[in-house]
Amino acid sequence: MIAPISDRATFTAFRRARRAGSGTVRVRYLAPDELPARRAGSAARPPEGVRVAYAIGRPVGGAVLRNRVRRRLRAVVAELDRADGVLEPGAYLIGAGPEAAEVPFDALRGDLRRAVDRAHRRTPGVGGAPA
Repeated sequence: MIAPISDRATFTAFRRARRAGSGTVRVRYLAPDELPARRAGSAARPPEGVRVAYAIGRPVGGAVLRNRVRRRLRAVVAELDRADGVLEPGAYLIGAGPEAAEVPFDALRGDLRRAVDRAHRRTPGVGGAPA
C-alpha cells in the first residue's frame, strides 16, 4: 500500500535526499534508515513501506492540468508498486515538468521507472553522485 507523506520533517529531509531524473520526471528518495526519527510525544511512527508525495509546480499549467499530471503519476506509481521490487520501502518526492502533461502514459511510466532506479543507486549527500 502506498501512504501519503504529510509530516514536515520528511519534507525537510528531502533536501538532502538522493536525486534522480529521467525525461519529464524527477525523484527524491529517502531510504527507511534516512527518514527522520520520531520526536518524543508525537504520533506513531510513520508507516513502513512506500510513502509518496507529489510536487507539481505552476509552470506545468493551471490547477486542472497539474491535477491531471498528479493523477497520471499516481497511476504510474500504483503500477510500479504492484511490480515486485520496483519501489523499495522509503519516502519518494516525485516531481514533473510541463512536458509530463503531454507525453503518452507508457513514456511517463518509463521515465518514472528509470528515475526511481537511478535514485535507488545514488549515494545521499554527495550531490547525487552514483554509488
